[in-house]
Amino acid sequence: MIRRLIVSYVALVAVALAAFTVPVAFTLTAQLRGDTEESVRREATTMALLLGDGDAPARQALARMSAAYADETPGAVEVVAADGRSALPPLPLPAHPDDPAFGAALARGRTTVDWGPGSCGAGTRRHRARVRPPRGGEPERIVGAVRVRYATADLSDRLWRIWGFRAILAAGVLAVAAGLGAIVARLLTKPLRQLNDMASRFGDGDLTARSPVTGPQETQTLARTLNQGAERLDTLVASQRIFVADASHQLRTPLTALRLSLDNIADGVDDEFVREDVEQATAEVVRMSRLVSGLLVLARAEAKVSAPEPLALRELVEERLKVWRPAADERG
Repeated sequence: MIRRLIVSYVALVAVALAAFTVPVAFTLTAQLRGDTEESVRREATTMALLLGDGDAPARQALARMSAAYADETPGAVEVVAADGRSALPPLPLPAHPDDPAFGAALARGRTTVDWGPGSCGAGTRRHRARVRPPRGGEPERIVGAVRVRYATADLSDRLWRIWGFRAILAAGVLAVAAGLGAIVARLLTKPLRQLNDMASRFGDGDLTARSPVTGPQETQTLARTLNQGAERLDTLVASQRIFVADASHQLRTPLTALRLSLDNIADGVDDEFVREDVEQATAEVVRMSRLVSGLLVLARAEAKVSAPEPLALRELVEERLKVWRPAADERG
């Protein structure tokens, strides 16, 4: 029962943690991704506007901004001309100008977003891609495309730390909940253990065993009921013992007198048949006296009820055999 209470308590706490922690973690994850996406989108828009001006100073400013962006952030800026194959000096040609993101921006003037694998720095990492189709003086004219590649390894590490911290916190809370659940379960089941101890002692013959009236209302009611039943049973058994003791004591006197009378009759009778009948009657009286004496001894012994104790039965049997063996050998 204690194990079930602990499991139920821990399951309840786990459900509560999942209900409150997981949505918060997902919300925070979405917020971080959204902030990163919005930041990169603004940077791509700013650089696309510079490219859209079409003059040399704007391109030089874009080139300096691209260099600074590569130095200060884990990202990189790539620019391609409207034909998708040429560079726009002083900006270098991208390593992969035929990327579908460039094609979509140049062909349909669309801004694309991609959270996919890509090469960044020394190894392959998750990266953030933004393509902004800049426009020149004429609304329909596309002069080129700008793509901002932003490595999200730091973002992934941050998200892993967030989820890991919450997982460790949840494990700690569950461990504390299991400890508290064990304490609460033992407190709740303490009255039941007391009732079981009382029942065990009562079954062993200790009619004075009683259970403390503690715990919830239900266990208190049960303890009172058991105690009342034990009191009544103890009273009935005590009454029976008193009756047996009194009856045995009262029967000893007339049986003794009857035996004395039979002995007197036997001493004054010469008839062999009468003497035999008197001896048989005397033997029955003696047997009844032994029964009465046994009942009296039993009543006195039961008046002092104690819990059973283990007995070395083998040693007792061997001792009795040593005492009785000579008589047994003598009689064959």
